Amino acid sequence: MKDKIEAILVRHDPAGLIAIGSPQDEYSHEAKMIAERLAQQYQPCWSAAHVAMIPYEVFVEQFSGGPIWSEGPNGEWIEVGYEEPSLDDAEKTIGTLEDFLEIGREIKEILDE
Repeated sequence: MKDKIEAILVRHDPAGLIAIGSPQDEYSHEAKMIAERLAQQYQPCWSAAHVAMIPYEVFVEQFSGGPIWSEGPNGEWIEVGYEEPSLDDAEKTIGTLEDFLEIGREIKEILDE
């Protein structure tokens, strides 16, 4: 399932990384996270919109918030803080929930096979 989810993510390119020349396996980690969460949580009664929440949450976690880094005096990178994931920040980098509805529909089709 992970490979099928990865193909969907590459095709939709929710973070715009493929469009700027990133490798085709750029979303491999996110696809694995999505597949694992679906394996643990998915219920056949879920709608495509419910399924869409899983990849949306993964992308919010991966593309907003997280460690804040600064260059140290010797050129090394040091963690200087942590920013909680934010939906406002995520929508600037990954689009809106509506952008994930088609992804959810396609993943739902795979789950229902």
